[in-house]
Amino acid sequence: MTLGLFLDGALIVLVAVMIGFCVVLNNRLKVLKNSESEMGGMLAAFQAAAASAEKGVTEMKSAGEGLVRDLAAGTREGKALRDELDVILSSGQRLADRLEGLISGARRTMGSRAKEVTEPDETVLGSGVPPRRSALWPPARSSGSPAPRVSAARSRPSQRPRPRC
Repeated sequence: MTLGLFLDGALIVLVAVMIGFCVVLNNRLKVLKNSESEMGGMLAAFQAAAASAEKGVTEMKSAGEGLVRDLAAGTREGKALRDELDVILSSGQRLADRLEGLISGARRTMGSRAKEVTEPDETVLGSGVPPRRSALWPPARSSGSPAPRVSAARSRPSQRPRPRC
């Protein structure tokens, strides 16, 4: 009898432990069920946030495409302006080269004519049209009048300090 009683006692203890475990499990299942409804609310909020993010990405993509189009148009316009400025610059360079050649030729011509003194043409004076200036500048003076002198103050640039901005 002691063995039967011992087995019955062990069985009662095991059943009591099992009942305690079931109570704990039941409480955890209640918490899980309550959190399931909360999870449903969070899931709905997550879906709304995902949809909003997807809409934002779509809007950003369309805005980016618009910016790319605007940038491409601006780039094309800038390249066209650059090409036009290159043409203007090369034309200006050619013109400057021509002017430089003409100026150096005129200087050579003036250097060779410096020894010659020419009188103004009578037909020009008689016609009432003012004579053109000769290649020699300043014009030759008569022997009686001295050449004007340039003062040293006029020939040098101003020595005043420039104001700082």
